[in-house]
Amino acid sequence: MKFIENRINYKVNNDNYKFTEYCPAIDEYSEIKTTKGVKLAKNIKIGDNLVTGSEVIGLIRRNVNEICTLENGLIITPSTLIWNSDENKWSRIGNKCEVIKKKMTLISFIVVPNSQLELKDGT
Repeated sequence: MKFIENRINYKVNNDNYKFTEYCPAIDEYSEIKTTKGVKLAKNIKIGDNLVTGSEVIGLIRRNVNEICTLENGLIITPSTLIWNSDENKWSRIGNKCEVIKKKMTLISFIVVPNSQLELKDGT
């Protein structure tokens, strides 16, 4: 995980993670911006185009054991990278919020040419 952060942020990451699972995923009720409007994550299909310039080429339903709940109510896995505009870098959300041990099924997306999703609220 640190290798990826080092590459995308162009600097060495020395954070110690508070979580153990590596599987970026979000709740199926997350609202994702597509080129045809906002869709719930559970309604995203292969071939959908996102406002970030990516195309969805795969979907994975993941059974996870660790989650974070953001201030806006979004449930997300701790290993998911979120843009931190205050620090001008990508950060693992699990280092910014409480990691809760809870079994859930969340959704991961495989997108190309980049791996970015934008949610309705701009997250």
